[in-house]
Amino acid sequence: MKQGDWVSIMIPNADADHQLLQPKRVRLHVTGILQLSGQLDHSFAMIPMQDAQQYLEMGGSVTGIAIKVTDVFHANKLVRDAGEVTNSYVYIKSWIGTYGYMYRDIQMIRAIMYLAMVLVIGVACFNIVSTLVMAVKDKSGDIAVLRTLGAKDGLIRAIFVWYGLLAGSVGSLFGVVIGVICALNLTSIINGIEYLIGHKFLSGDIYFIDFLPSELHWLDVFYVLVTALLLSLLASWYPARRASRIDPARVLSGQ
Repeated sequence: MKQGDWVSIMIPNADADHQLLQPKRVRLHVTGILQLSGQLDHSFAMIPMQDAQQYLEMGGSVTGIAIKVTDVFHANKLVRDAGEVTNSYVYIKSWIGTYGYMYRDIQMIRAIMYLAMVLVIGVACFNIVSTLVMAVKDKSGDIAVLRTLGAKDGLIRAIFVWYGLLAGSVGSLFGVVIGVICALNLTSIINGIEYLIGHKFLSGDIYFIDFLPSELHWLDVFYVLVTALLLSLLASWYPARRASRIDPARVLSGQ
């Protein structure tokens, strides 16, 4: 179907006793294509309200009123307030009652992905642990010299903690920058990959959407960065503590 075509629709018809009659057949002209990039594209069409009232023989009545709200998460309260000020008996509902389960599923998936991300960062922190342990082993002589010169345990620990935190900070900042760039350009990146391989990942005939939307939440970016830095700090603590417990006498004597 394209703009300029003609379509025929069948409208259910009944008499005053609610007995079904032959449906009405109306021929309509397609004046434009509305594309919302979602499930509604397969089941949503718009016609002038006056024409719809004429076809359904409703006069000036309507079957429902849709309200667009600024804050979608307060939709339940807004529709209740709107229902209370009407003078007629009305049935009210919001998107939360109709599609709220999808939002809850998305939130659950986000929580699972955040947990998976923490586990991945935790595994990556083992690299920091192994690097610092090797550094402690290689620099044991230098550490022993510092201890003989009067360096306290806290200073030795601070050196290796800051070393591990620096390594974690560099990796975290690089990851945040790359992640933000990919998130802001995710749709374009996916479209480019689909063009190169000649295959579409999401089909509008199967899924609700035929593209991957992306929205950047800076608060989530902050949480990820803080989590990565905290795990880096924790990963640095064991090697730093081990370095502070080196016995300078044993190291310098070659034992």
